[in-house]
Amino acid sequence: ALMTMTLPFAGGFAQEPKPAEIAFPAFDGTILGMEVQAMRLGIVLDISESMTGSLPGIREALKKQVPRSPVLHVDGCGLEKPDPRPRIAKGLAADTVTAVAALGEHAGVTAILWISDMGDPPNRAGVEAMDEVLAEHQIQLYLLSVKNRPGPSVRKLVEHTEGSWMVVPTKD
Repeated sequence: ALMTMTLPFAGGFAQEPKPAEIAFPAFDGTILGMEVQAMRLGIVLDISESMTGSLPGIREALKKQVPRSPVLHVDGCGLEKPDPRPRIAKGLAADTVTAVAALGEHAGVTAILWISDMGDPPNRAGVEAMDEVLAEHQIQLYLLSVKNRPGPSVRKLVEHTEGSWMVVPTKD
């Protein structure tokens, strides 16, 4: 779906000014069972070994439902204080906070769908760094957790952004 915004410019010098429309890729629907609404959606996908069995189905669903949304991969879901020199190479971010910050800063996302198994425990510095990044870029956080219920600090992050979270059971 495309949402449009009309701007009061785009005429020529000798013409009556005409409004211009700028299209934003938007999403309002269900992704892997989760209701998501976003003007501009970014995806952070945990590709750690513990996610291997779930990744084919997740990737297929993302390709069908949000093919134009930017995706960054992370190897693990732990929330840690990011390296002061963030690294992203070939679509793989050094950590989750770096991935979210990059999508906010460079892709202008308004919401993030974070897909992970929540297999790595968050640390306080990482949770605080994520909270700052989400607030700075005004990003709403949606968390789709494969298998495991997120801990209280991660649920609180989601609540701060007025996002939502859910656990997706696996077929193992």
